[in-house]
Amino acid sequence: MSPADPLQEQLQALQLKVRAVVPQVQRLTCERVDGELQRLTPIYDSSPVPPEASGRGGSSVVLPVSQDGRLDFVVGFHAPEAAVFSEAEQATLEALAELIGLTVRNHFNALASLYVAAEVAHDFAALRDFETGDHLNRVSHYSRLIAEGLAERRGLSANAVDQIARFSRLHDIGKIGIPDRILLKQGPLTAEERQVMDTHVQLGLEMIGKVLGQYDLLALPGARVLCNVIRHHHERLDGSGYPEGLKGEAISLEGRIVAVADVFDALVSRRLYHNSRTIQEGLAVVQQQADAGRLDGDCVAELEQVLAATGISP
Repeated sequence: MSPADPLQEQLQALQLKVRAVVPQVQRLTCERVDGELQRLTPIYDSSPVPPEASGRGGSSVVLPVSQDGRLDFVVGFHAPEAAVFSEAEQATLEALAELIGLTVRNHFNALASLYVAAEVAHDFAALRDFETGDHLNRVSHYSRLIAEGLAERRGLSANAVDQIARFSRLHDIGKIGIPDRILLKQGPLTAEERQVMDTHVQLGLEMIGKVLGQYDLLALPGARVLCNVIRHHHERLDGSGYPEGLKGEAISLEGRIVAVADVFDALVSRRLYHNSRTIQEGLAVVQQQADAGRLDGDCVAELEQVLAATGISP
C-alpha cells in the first residue's frame, strides 16, 4: 500500500470543508435596495465563540474575497482559543476562502440565470395574449403587496417577497400551450374545454422544469418557489382545487398568496367572458371564499388592508 500523499490529503480535507459550507452558502440571498438587487455580505463562521467564552480572548482570521480587484465579501473564521491559527492553517484558510468565493459566485450566477429565465418566460406569455400579459403583471403587484404584509409574522425575507412577486407572473405560463379556440373563447367554457384549460398547470410545470433542468437550476431555493407558484395557485385550502386537491398547509404559502391575487384580479378585470367588478365587490368575493375555507384568510386580510391604506377600498 503506497504512503498517503500529504498534498492530496490536504486537498480532500479542504473539499470536505467546502461541502460543509455549501448549505450555508446556498442560504445567501439578495436584498432589494432602491429597486435594485444587491448582494448581502456573507460571513462564514467556522467555529462560533460560545456565549460563556465571551470576553476571554479568542482568535479570528478575516479574509477578503475579491474578483477583478473588486471586493465581493469577507469570510471570517473564529475560535474561542487564543492564537489558534498557525501560519500554515492561515494559508489553508486562504485557500478555503477562495473556494467559498467560487461557490458563492456560482450561486449568484445561477440565481441570476434563474431570474433571466423567468423574465424570458414571462415575455413569451405576454406575447401569447396581451390581456394575459397585463393580468400577469397585476397578479405580481398584488402578490407583492400581500407578501410584504405577511413578511414579519410569516418570516418572509425581502428576497422571499421579491421572488414571490417576480415568479407570480409565471403562474399561468402553461397557457402558452392552450389552443386559441379555448384560451381566447368569448363565453363560458364547456366541461371538456375546462378540462383542457386546467392542464395549463401541468404544462407550466413541464415547461419550467425543462428550462431549469437545462441550465442546472433545479437545486436553487428560488426554483422551489417558482414551481410552487405554478403548481399551487389553483389549489384551495378545503381540497376543492386542482391539480392535486391539496388541503391546508400542504399548499405552499407562495401558492396561497398568488391564489388570492389571481382570483381578485380575475374578478376586478374585464375579461372576454365577463365584465369587471368593482374593487369592493372583488374584495367581498375573495372574503366570502376565505370564510368558506377556500382561500387563505390572512392573505385576503392583507390585500384588503393595503388597498384600504391606499384609499382604494371603503
